[in-house]
Amino acid sequence: MKASSKTRIVLVIWNIQKGGAERVLSILGNFWAQRGWEVHIVTLESTPRRCGYELHSSVTIHPVGSDISTGEKNNWRFRIPVTLRLMSKLRNLRPDAVVSFMDRINIKVLLATWGTNIPVFACEHCDPRTRPIGPFNELLRRWLYPLARSVVVLSNEALSFFPPGIRVRASVIPNPVLPSPVGGSVFTRNDTKAFKRIISIGRLCPVKRFDRLIEAFGRVADVHPSWTLEIWGEGPERESLQKTINELNLAQRVRLCGVTDDVYQVLATGDLFALTSETEGFPMALCEAMACGLPVISMDCPSGPRQIIRSGVDGVLTPNGDLNAFSAGLDRLMSDENERFRLGQRASDVVDRFSVDSVINKWDQLFALYKIID
Repeated sequence: MKASSKTRIVLVIWNIQKGGAERVLSILGNFWAQRGWEVHIVTLESTPRRCGYELHSSVTIHPVGSDISTGEKNNWRFRIPVTLRLMSKLRNLRPDAVVSFMDRINIKVLLATWGTNIPVFACEHCDPRTRPIGPFNELLRRWLYPLARSVVVLSNEALSFFPPGIRVRASVIPNPVLPSPVGGSVFTRNDTKAFKRIISIGRLCPVKRFDRLIEAFGRVADVHPSWTLEIWGEGPERESLQKTINELNLAQRVRLCGVTDDVYQVLATGDLFALTSETEGFPMALCEAMACGLPVISMDCPSGPRQIIRSGVDGVLTPNGDLNAFSAGLDRLMSDENERFRLGQRASDVVDRFSVDSVINKWDQLFALYKIID
């Protein structure tokens, strides 16, 4: 067994652009690189694109895949060659451990390492109970996951999805939350800004249900003329969301702002953060908002928000899918500056509750259990 300072670890993901799993990969990879480990990132794209997050200078990126449209990612003509290239790369790198991110990537990694002694730690970054991957991929997952050293999930709820044969070798490790570089108290009492902002951040895709947020804001917008809603992110739902905004006559009050390179600066301009996803894993945008000291409101979707928000203490949870309850919660928080201040004062506790040190300690215990490190 190698000493921990010499450990070679490979992280595998689709790409390293903006996203929650990508953010977590960058945090873990940077920490392990700072520790002196040899860190490699293997992506399933053919050419390296601009990384969405800053990486340690010693981290090496290896693209092994093909640049194709999203709709073809599961086409067998793509799946087989990429898995073969991944197999060759992983065997050449000879890692002490492989950490893979996301369900379909986990399947490819376990296929690529089948028949080797390479330890694989397969990370589920969504709630598998609410994220169907198709019958064929589901069959592969049930067959291949027992080959992993451990399946890493974000919550006990996510763990409950798997049969006992997988649960027995699974680990629950939440995402790490970094301190905000803009400080942990961006919300202040007696704010004199002429306009106040609700901020939401995420990929513009169906599961994020920004349509819910737009409709909920529309129900209370007339009562709060000084408030606007900013949604940051890009994705296939942009045109549909803009149509909803126009139909509700909210074009002057709701903006689709695109991707930001500095999420903390965006959050620093906010007065309230809102999340209306249909499902989440462990939403990093919510964590980052709370790290900034923003009051937050979220639908209680499975399964992340309830692990992060202590409702009434550092944020507000409303029943999942209940627009009436969410609109009422928005209305109350937009009306009550003192309540927003009180929640914001406790929100940054999230940095201590899910600190990088505590999360890395869980990874260290897991690696030590399987003799990856001393």
